[in-house]
Amino acid sequence: MKNVLNIVLNNFTNDSRVLKTAMTLNELGYPTTVVAYHDDGLQEEELIQGVKVKRLKLKTKEWGKHPFIQLLKFFEFIFFTILLSRRYEIAHVNDLQGLIVGFFLKIFKPSLRIVYDSHEWQIDHVPYQSERRRRFLYVIEKIFIKVADVIIVVSDSIANEYVKVYGVKKPYLLLNCPYYSKVSKTDIYRETFDISENVKIFLYQGALKKGRGIESLIDVFKSMSDEPICIIFMGYGDLVPYIRQAEKASENIYYHDAVSPDVVYRYTSAADVGICLIEDCCLSYRYCLPNKLFEYTMAGLPVLVSELPELSSFVRSNGNGMAVDANNIDQVHHALKKLSQDSSSLQEMTANANELAKIYNWNQQAKVLEEIYQDL
Repeated sequence: MKNVLNIVLNNFTNDSRVLKTAMTLNELGYPTTVVAYHDDGLQEEELIQGVKVKRLKLKTKEWGKHPFIQLLKFFEFIFFTILLSRRYEIAHVNDLQGLIVGFFLKIFKPSLRIVYDSHEWQIDHVPYQSERRRRFLYVIEKIFIKVADVIIVVSDSIANEYVKVYGVKKPYLLLNCPYYSKVSKTDIYRETFDISENVKIFLYQGALKKGRGIESLIDVFKSMSDEPICIIFMGYGDLVPYIRQAEKASENIYYHDAVSPDVVYRYTSAADVGICLIEDCCLSYRYCLPNKLFEYTMAGLPVLVSELPELSSFVRSNGNGMAVDANNIDQVHHALKKLSQDSSSLQEMTANANELAKIYNWNQQAKVLEEIYQDL
């Protein structure tokens, strides 16, 4: 029986992909421990849904935020993870920082198998980052990716980029899908915000930050204040004050705080259409298939997505939504009108979404992990 050390460079309080992966590996017979950073108020060791979690309490955390101190903190994390790794046969490393940790683990334990789970296109995952930084990240990943026995990615386009840029075997595709759940429709938004039955509710759910088409959406909904439609932004992020200001000035724009994962579908299912307007501002965004796309699908919602390769292909091949240029106000306006007024199309998209939920769920994605680990 092979033991797995699942390494993540955060405090592991809100990382659904890492948790689902660890739970699945436990179920498959690979006892898994997640190792993460410790933060104030969190337990150093705990059991989360059957998964052992060990958060490393680092001395260097108390030394400040200077970049050099952060580097020391990273190497302290590596040191203690090396000590832990002696009891494990496989390291499941998440993202580029995790891959670097895996590189050092492999030096001290050459027999250790490394599974590299890249949640984004690592060398261009931040909007509008400099060419110099992209080049630096490319060099880093090119050096360290050699230790990976297996590579996992989140979209087919990203898999193809890894093949093209690094000449590696095509990575496995493990989508960011939720567990399958039969979701019942609710009226929680209509009750909370006193929204009339004849008003179509569009939902933006997730991180509220730049690069997500939020500013364009607000402009469009302001211009459609006479139409029987509204938008609800649910989540957290830098743009919350901007959204709250728009909410005060408009009757068809609402904000709702983020909710815990165990009740999120009560809110998602209360909308009529889900929105995922990612802007084409870095390769990771261009090739993304984000969690919320599959959460909308699980809740039976048609979706309005960006005209980007993966997103547009998903809705066009499955007939569960529309794709538009996120920065083209006229296209967004036209799509909103069609989705709110063409009831037969909306019903067809809803039916397709309900069928897709049976395919695009973590229960199906777990089979990919099973295949990977059987071959290690």
